[in-house]
Amino acid sequence: MPKRPNDDGTRDKNSPYKGKGTGSHPNSLKALQSNRGQGVKNAGRKHGTINVKSRILKYLDIEVPLKLPDGSTENAQVADTIIIALIQQAQRGNIKAAELLFDRGYGKQEQVIDVKDDRIEKLGANYSQRLSDAYDRIEEIIDSRPGIDHKESVKN
Repeated sequence: MPKRPNDDGTRDKNSPYKGKGTGSHPNSLKALQSNRGQGVKNAGRKHGTINVKSRILKYLDIEVPLKLPDGSTENAQVADTIIIALIQQAQRGNIKAAELLFDRGYGKQEQVIDVKDDRIEKLGANYSQRLSDAYDRIEEIIDSRPGIDHKESVKN
């Protein structure tokens, strides 16, 4: 373990980290920063790398021999063999396979959430009543002041 710096800010001669603030420690901020003009080497994928989606689509289009239930064989794409395997799994009782087939074939079922709540209706009715009461109170205050005829000013 390195020794603590002396009171004058320097380290002992035997310290593995020579000098103050030189960035000689591998985890120092100075050592981690790259020089200007130098980009980070090997950042990201290499040029020409094929993404996963392209690879999957390439292999799903390959034709392979497919054994039909009647015993004959024919050429079919890998995607077709996967679909047939899913159908067979669903027929054997695999719920996930059946769910996947129905969701892909017919679309996912829309989930309806009922948000009707009696509290919202009561809040609306309560708000309307309070607003009406506030208008009535404002009119009472204005009517009680002498020399102000607000009905006449509203008509003009």
